[in-house]
Amino acid sequence: MPVHQGGNPIVWDDTAAPVFGQALGAAAPSDAILATADPADTTMDVHCLTFNENTEDRIYVGIQVLHDLYLPASGNVAFRPHAHFTFVTEPTTGRTVIWKLAYVYAKPGTDVASAGAFAAAPTIIAANTYTTGASAELRKHLIIDFPEVTIPVANCGPSMAIQFTIKLDTTSTIDANCVSLLFADWHYQKGPLGTIGEFS
Repeated sequence: MPVHQGGNPIVWDDTAAPVFGQALGAAAPSDAILATADPADTTMDVHCLTFNENTEDRIYVGIQVLHDLYLPASGNVAFRPHAHFTFVTEPTTGRTVIWKLAYVYAKPGTDVASAGAFAAAPTIIAANTYTTGASAELRKHLIIDFPEVTIPVANCGPSMAIQFTIKLDTTSTIDANCVSLLFADWHYQKGPLGTIGEFS
């Protein structure tokens, strides 16, 4: 169990899941250019993935929660997922971006008896709706939050895994291939130090 030392405060941190490092779903996001290099060397363009709400473009993601996860003596552990995104073309004013996330989780164990099990069906949550405004939003780094996820402390532990799917929901009204998901992260509270043992 993580050790809380010397009266240092419990703080927030996050575990991020970059979208390029993950397998793409059946409705794959499209490759787009976020920043263009010198035309003589297009190999140095910076790329991102853009999403189309009509096909519910999605990615499959896995994260490992680090050893500094704060585990209270009882109750729940709170996680706060966020979607980080940007626009590769200037969006039309008044359009909406709605990210949806389905997740399962399990703590690890060194044998079957101590290992947690992933649920057979995921929990599905929707982020707050982002509505485009009249100001310039092209290439802005934007963050939108999902509802807080609470997990019983008995089901949490160092190196626990959270597997999830994230998509641009069909209820979004943003134009196709205008919005790019940069990454999704899960904020969690952590103590100042990690674990004494390798697995606990």
